[in-house]
Amino acid sequence: MAFKDLYGADCARILSQALDLADFSADVAQRVPDLEMKDRILFIATCLRERLPEDYVEALNGLTSPVPDVEAWALAPVARFIEEFGLDHPEASLAAIARLTPHYTGEFAIRPFLREHPEPTMAAVLEWRRSPDEHLRRLASEGIRPRLPWAAHYAPFKHDPAPLIDALSPLIADPSKYVRTSVANNLNDVSKDHPQLAVETAREWLERSPVPETEWIVTKGLRTLIKRGEPNALELLGAGASEHVAMGNVCMTPRDITLGEHAVIEAEVHNASDMTRTVIVDYRMHFLKKNGERRPTTFKLTKVTVAPGQTAKVRKRHVFREVTTRVYYPGTQAVSLTANGSESEAVEFQLRVPDER
Repeated sequence: MAFKDLYGADCARILSQALDLADFSADVAQRVPDLEMKDRILFIATCLRERLPEDYVEALNGLTSPVPDVEAWALAPVARFIEEFGLDHPEASLAAIARLTPHYTGEFAIRPFLREHPEPTMAAVLEWRRSPDEHLRRLASEGIRPRLPWAAHYAPFKHDPAPLIDALSPLIADPSKYVRTSVANNLNDVSKDHPQLAVETAREWLERSPVPETEWIVTKGLRTLIKRGEPNALELLGAGASEHVAMGNVCMTPRDITLGEHAVIEAEVHNASDMTRTVIVDYRMHFLKKNGERRPTTFKLTKVTVAPGQTAKVRKRHVFREVTTRVYYPGTQAVSLTANGSESEAVEFQLRVPDER
């Protein structure tokens, strides 16, 4: 079953029972078969609006006080209800999103409020970031990401991320990995538009909070810059470029692969200096494109510490699996490795793509 199929008659039946509404599953079953997931969720939210009190705040309280006792996925139309119909009532809507968030993620629901009512929305964010509930702290971070996936980018914070960075300040050593991941993703978003500011912010966070939680956020948050071999980011993580660190004996087995199979990538990292070196190793798949050119995609491999005069072996299993974000073309591809941003020679291999695709 496709994920979108969750949002059909069964979802309508679950919500109508939980909210003590007349069953509207037949209406949904008739209307949604040709709709994609977001439009299905919107249609169910619209059905709720038609069946709840005309007064929005009264309807909202009926929806979220308390939050319906249903599986989390079934609450998507409730979040969409707030997003779609609540813009004229920001205070009540933001409070409802806060109630909903421990049960179903609210970062998409707050985006229209961030755009249309930035001041009360940011005031709520600054309150949520201090909450004892990790879901609310995570919402305070995830909801204001400049480049939130599957949502419209938030241009003000892409242009000037200073308010974003300030809002994240209490979360840079959060005990919850759920929250830390979101903070790191925010830093990564900033790095795509303001790479130097991202590095400076990471440095300030590490100086202010020299604990493993903050180091974890910084390492994950600078991942795009690390993949690009950005010298300042690598240096901040103790993996600065060095002429004494060399990558050798790069190989891939097998070198004739059919889509769906896997290959093993191996190499050696040698430290010719008289001091211990931290080395961040990534690998780049140079995939063949439709125009016949090859374009690299970088993947994380490992981080190793190499003693003076010693060699470390690295190994990675890569599966050539079909994904919705990539089209494979048969022919000669290549793989290379990077050590602290310095790239090895590429090793070519053949990729076969079955005709039945």
